[in-house]
Amino acid sequence: MPSNAEEIKALLITVNYGSTASLLELLSSLQHLKAFSEIEIIIVDNSSGDTHAATIREAIAEIPTAELVESPTNRGYFGAARFGLDHYLARGHGLPDWMIVCNHDVVIEDEAFFEKLYVHDPSTVGVLAPRITIASQEVEQNPFMEERPGWWRQFTMRLYSAAYPLAVTWDWLSRRKRVLLSHTLWGMSSPRSDGGRRPIYAGHGAFMIFSRKFFDAGGILDDQLFLFCEEIAIGESCRSLGLQVVYEPTLAVLHNEHQSVGNGMSRRVYHYQRRSVRYVLAKYLST
Repeated sequence: MPSNAEEIKALLITVNYGSTASLLELLSSLQHLKAFSEIEIIIVDNSSGDTHAATIREAIAEIPTAELVESPTNRGYFGAARFGLDHYLARGHGLPDWMIVCNHDVVIEDEAFFEKLYVHDPSTVGVLAPRITIASQEVEQNPFMEERPGWWRQFTMRLYSAAYPLAVTWDWLSRRKRVLLSHTLWGMSSPRSDGGRRPIYAGHGAFMIFSRKFFDAGGILDDQLFLFCEEIAIGESCRSLGLQVVYEPTLAVLHNEHQSVGNGMSRRVYHYQRRSVRYVLAKYLST
């Protein structure tokens, strides 16, 4: 996997768990982008099995800047992303200006996406949050959180992490609210070139763009979060490091949501969410 520091401007790490079809769609979309040769791709497979790994290897055989890293266990989202980043750094690579962590179920249709990204100065921001649209619903997922969770938000987090029925109800209400707000506030007009770019508390975890400054300042990918709540972890990290999270709607991606965990709130998903909620409340929001 070649890595010329003078040519590579971005590292993209995506995490796969048993959803090879959506990963192949992501890879296909990336190959159609301008400046594709200036990014390196790390695919971390969370112990999906030999069949999935073989399919991925075949898909990236003709992509010299892509590499498959196989985890022997399911490390979750940020755990696998950190596993891939550690692997990359251990091989002697330095971080480029930008590092993306994204789901495997996203695609980029704007061929100028990376050219638009490189216009930004990585020394002036911690994380960029792009415009993320759920393709099937035309629902916007960013800005994910405009402000730091206050006492009411933290109270509701404790509430829905207390019992499964409460979580199911809250999940349904949150989805309905998201659809309503998206169609009311976003659906009536498309983002302008300058429209809406602003500092926010946290961007959606499906596609996060980290500047090198985030890591140089001491930021990490918290691998104690198996699934969920990575947004708060990053928001709090940037807050403590004095870095900005900036919503940038000129950078746009499509999200085919829940390809790995499914729609709705299963008991398995609830278990992951409850653990993550309690973790971020204790570690990041206790003061």
